[in-house]
Amino acid sequence: MRATDKPFNIDKKLVYEAYKAVKSNGGAAGVDGQTIEQFEADLKSNLYKIWNRMSSGSYFPPPVRAVSIPKKSGGQRILGVPTVADRVAQMVVKQVIEPNLDSVFLADSYGYRPNKSALDAVGVTRERCWRYDWVLEFDIKGLFDNIDHELLLRAIRKHATCKWALLYIAAVANTDVSSAASHSATKRKAQVAHKNLIWEVPYGETGQTYRTVGSPFTFSSSSARVRRPAPTVGQHTDAFKQRNLWKAKR
Repeated sequence: MRATDKPFNIDKKLVYEAYKAVKSNGGAAGVDGQTIEQFEADLKSNLYKIWNRMSSGSYFPPPVRAVSIPKKSGGQRILGVPTVADRVAQMVVKQVIEPNLDSVFLADSYGYRPNKSALDAVGVTRERCWRYDWVLEFDIKGLFDNIDHELLLRAIRKHATCKWALLYIAAVANTDVSSAASHSATKRKAQVAHKNLIWEVPYGETGQTYRTVGSPFTFSSSSARVRRPAPTVGQHTDAFKQRNLWKAKR
């Protein structure tokens, strides 16, 4: 691909292939109400926006639409439906990191993995029922509601090295769940939160860090970690002091 002046070199063909995968999967509209057909009506422009923002390091996932579905055991399960554009962005990241990450999973893991399905899991279970007369079943209650995002991101960073993909995943960890009615207010909240992200960047062998506000890609670094809360005025000053010190030590 021809080099661009963007911080990240993302092939536009990758974005288009991601769109084709999203279209084949189907799915409902997100909080913006845009269907796949409506997205396709201005396809070239919509795909360019996704590519431009992701390759610039300025893409931030919009809130997901909350949908309640009944559980067999009673109660409701809340599912988050991303916008069509964000599903394309997710697919771009998935296509890049999945080959490395998939090899880490156990052979008995069947959920959301390429070339594996629930029917495959049933088939393996059926065979093992001939050898064992017991079954162990368990579930982690509210896993995705309660999991520590920092630990999750640390695990992902161990096996994925693509910087723009990690930036997107870190942003997803802070995405709100919203109803369509509150989309505008939630979107403003998300944009403010994105601007106030503190990026803590290690330098040298001492493990010391400096902090910068906003996009972490105004400097060169091999790693960056999201930190909250938003910085104070004093932290702004310290960030620039430590940044200059970091540059001097390189």
